[in-house]
Amino acid sequence: MTRELTAPLHTNRLIRETSPYLLQHAHNPVDWMPYGAEALALAKSLGKPLFISIGYSACHWCHVMENESFTDETIAAVMNREFVCVKVDREERPDIDAVYMHSVQIMGGRGGWPLNCFAMPDGRPVWGGTYFKPDEFLGLLKRVADLFHNRLPELEEQAALLTDNLKASFIKVDGETEAVINFKAIQQALNRLSEHLDRAEGGFHGPPKFPMPVVWQMLLNYDVLIGNELFGRHVALTLERMAFGGIYDQVGGGFARYSTDNQWKVPHFEKMLYDNAQLISLYAEAYKLDGAALYREVTEATLGFIDREMTAPGGGYYSALDADSEGHEGRYYVWNKADWQTCLGEYAALMGKYYNLEKDGEWEDGFSILLRREADVSFAKRNSLSTDELKALVKAAGNSLLAFRAGRIRPATDIKIMASWNAMMVKAHADAYAAMANPEYMEKAIAGAMFILENLSDKQGNIFHVYAGGKAHIPGFLEDYAFLAEALLALYQVTFDAQWLHKSLAIAENALAHFKGDHSVMLHMAAKDSHDLPANPVETTDGVIPSANAIMATTIYRLSRYFYRPDLENKALDMLAFMRAGMLENPSVYAQWLSFSLEVQAHSLLVVISGREASAWGREIITQFLPFALLAGSETKSDLPCLIDRYDADHTTIYICTPDACLLPLHDVQEAIRIMKLRPPIDNGATGINFKTGNT
Repeated sequence: MTRELTAPLHTNRLIRETSPYLLQHAHNPVDWMPYGAEALALAKSLGKPLFISIGYSACHWCHVMENESFTDETIAAVMNREFVCVKVDREERPDIDAVYMHSVQIMGGRGGWPLNCFAMPDGRPVWGGTYFKPDEFLGLLKRVADLFHNRLPELEEQAALLTDNLKASFIKVDGETEAVINFKAIQQALNRLSEHLDRAEGGFHGPPKFPMPVVWQMLLNYDVLIGNELFGRHVALTLERMAFGGIYDQVGGGFARYSTDNQWKVPHFEKMLYDNAQLISLYAEAYKLDGAALYREVTEATLGFIDREMTAPGGGYYSALDADSEGHEGRYYVWNKADWQTCLGEYAALMGKYYNLEKDGEWEDGFSILLRREADVSFAKRNSLSTDELKALVKAAGNSLLAFRAGRIRPATDIKIMASWNAMMVKAHADAYAAMANPEYMEKAIAGAMFILENLSDKQGNIFHVYAGGKAHIPGFLEDYAFLAEALLALYQVTFDAQWLHKSLAIAENALAHFKGDHSVMLHMAAKDSHDLPANPVETTDGVIPSANAIMATTIYRLSRYFYRPDLENKALDMLAFMRAGMLENPSVYAQWLSFSLEVQAHSLLVVISGREASAWGREIITQFLPFALLAGSETKSDLPCLIDRYDADHTTIYICTPDACLLPLHDVQEAIRIMKLRPPIDNGATGINFKTGNT
């Protein structure tokens, strides 16, 4: 029987997986296996070391190394002969990625993807790195194999030492649980952070430049709390530069993962769900603060991108869009003169100036990246247009460009649906609704929450990490529980539907029960009963998403306010105190902990609204930028602890409370908003409003 020309020459065990990244490697000549008991048992039975390669579907350099090395028959033959080869989707298994990433960093290497590690048959790491050129990689394979055959005791010693260091780095038994954190300490930390801010282009000094929304949200909160606009001005600069830059898709909305240059011009073109969800929340919050039209436009356009390109037909949101198409990075998003002229005709020249097509946007091979350098008011004036005329032209041009681009070959979509990132989208829709009162955003927040609870959890309340191929799999990680609990709490505040608050509490309590370690107040990345690695990671720093421990600590602190649960409050404060040294010394990677510190130090408000106008008054309050003000409300009697005995059938009443005291009841929502905004500048421990009188 003759093989068809289109039939693959090779098929390995990854063909049984659902991860798009793993399936990309299912026809490599390498005998790849997924990480798990089968691979570890095979390595032990054959007496072979493991080669563990970690990446993700939208990773450009992962594709490069696959094309150069993992499809090479000579290299694959050495890999198959000397190693049990394991492929890992880092998004499916962030715990595996954390273990081997930390290992490489302990050995003095730089982190990144693809991440390639050599390990003993039981998974203990011995050496690793990132991208390797083919000749370099082939030589490395042969050297490690030779060491395993001829110097095994040395490798055993290296593995034991590295694993001990790895476990010690995760256990973190030296936290300062009795430490005091005050505004003076926070100010000193932010002074250190300010040294790394790029005052000309926004963000941090680069390149590369990552969006890092958790940092900018923390700085906005800080500036409003202390009555200072220094950091707020930098955040405004950052938001404008990102929105004007090539990192933002000027045609279709949505943000790429990061900028490779210092001016937000040339992005690494993949689009990740987690970036866009966080940035929707950030721009929506910034819009609440100053009402800038740009922030609203970016929020709405990015939500439009999510609807159009990252929403699954049955509900839920896809993980990522690849950077590459047609064999080139970014080809889907960039423009040459011919396509531009064909698409826009008589408006090509004007829109070319608007998007800097033949100036700053020029990139490579005759293609340009669309970007802006000035606000619409300024551009309209220079080109003898009214602002409304310009907006109409930009909208028409955008529709034409988007339609034209739809005819190109799209970047591949990573269609797995992840609980943690989907939870971020629930919160993003809730935040956008709070800022703009668009009921469609509320509906999508509720639908997103229901999708997760119906498809990514079981009857016992356990969360799964991934939904793919019509089923949920991989036990949930701390990030899934933390971000979902946070999102449901946010959803409660815009709906006043108590089911979301109760579900948030149940999820948080489940996490506290199953992720707690034996030697630390921190929570492990993986639950104890699902752990299959040499060490169970404990992540406390922010990366491109905030620390799951910090999100969980913040969320249980807030839940303690609603349910009058001092046990949750004490747990949260213990976690916060434990992180004092790290966050004050290196604030740029502890922004979520710093934000939680501000919330505690500012004596955050619980605003309780009870009565027939509760929902309407709640909608008025959520449009305001009020850092760390939690909302609770009901139009009828409620058994929620913070609402018990507060219902009056004749009057709608607002109670504004700190953790220690409440103002006298109010019956005017505008007066309540005025009082909540009365907080004076806070300096080294001042608590703000006198809650006995309502005066400053």
